[in-house]
Amino acid sequence: MRRDYRCAPRGFRAAAALALAAALTTAPGLAQAKTPSHVHQSAVELTIIAQKLLRADFATETVPAAPPADMNRRPRHVYAKLRRIADQIAALRRLNGLPSTPSLPRLAKDITPADVFAAVATVREAMEQLAVLYGVDVLDVAAPFKEGKTPGDVYATLNALAALLSQGYTPAVVPNDVYALATALETETEALAGRLAPHRAGAPADAPGVDASGVDASGVDASGVDATTPRGETPADALRAVTAYAAALAALAARETDLAPAGGVSAPTQPTGPARPADVFNALSLTLADATAMRVKAGLTGPAAPLAQAVGKTPSDVFARIEAARRALESAAPSSSSN
Repeated sequence: MRRDYRCAPRGFRAAAALALAAALTTAPGLAQAKTPSHVHQSAVELTIIAQKLLRADFATETVPAAPPADMNRRPRHVYAKLRRIADQIAALRRLNGLPSTPSLPRLAKDITPADVFAAVATVREAMEQLAVLYGVDVLDVAAPFKEGKTPGDVYATLNALAALLSQGYTPAVVPNDVYALATALETETEALAGRLAPHRAGAPADAPGVDASGVDASGVDASGVDATTPRGETPADALRAVTAYAAALAALAARETDLAPAGGVSAPTQPTGPARPADVFNALSLTLADATAMRVKAGLTGPAAPLAQAVGKTPSDVFARIEAARRALESAAPSSSSN
């Protein structure tokens, strides 16, 4: 019998969050059973459902071609992409008068295919509720199971799904969204830098009034550059900053192998055309997942804070936060060539 969600209870948001938390933490048998192939099958089913929703909404439903699978994607990267898709579905629900579903939580752990599989199930539930409103039956959607799939295959499928959903009136990525990720990256880096700095031989004490990012209360960093003043940076500049940060993080992982995340640090994908805020968002999502994984490997296993909401931000603001994070990382763990 079809489930009717048009009268969702007021406590839906809390119930959904609790259900997901339980699925991610209390199912050891599930963790052993699920593989990237299971997750890929579920991701394909999400795409089929999205096509049905867009068709019912008279929107285009052309599925963008999935890029070749990137073999350097891990479950943590797939989960990060799925968080974006969950937010897109939440936006569609709000536009259609349904209760907004909560964002998927940021996980500070070694994310497994089972974690991703449970999160996909949560996203599908939210899409099924939306389908009832559209008068579309999607409860029986099933995709064939294919062995041998990798996290890279899943990531490529979800990347195409995110592009498909962007055709269905979901808000485009704007600098405010990117800034939230950049701020989270800076926070993760400060925690990691704080763990690394005390172990450096002859490390100087922090200068008064200077925080872990190397920026003092006035916003001036150690090089004398005002990190809080916009200087006209573009998304391309911000993307270059993410790429430079990822390279510094990879260099740290190569030197401190006990901190290296599973599969290594992933290099951000470079767009074929002019960089957009969405390109910076995607790159930051990957790099933030790696930074969080390394923070956990360093023994700092506290929960990852939810992303802070930002308003009025520009690519320059994003650039400044990423650069502050890179400086903090390189200051706490300088390469041998800089010593």
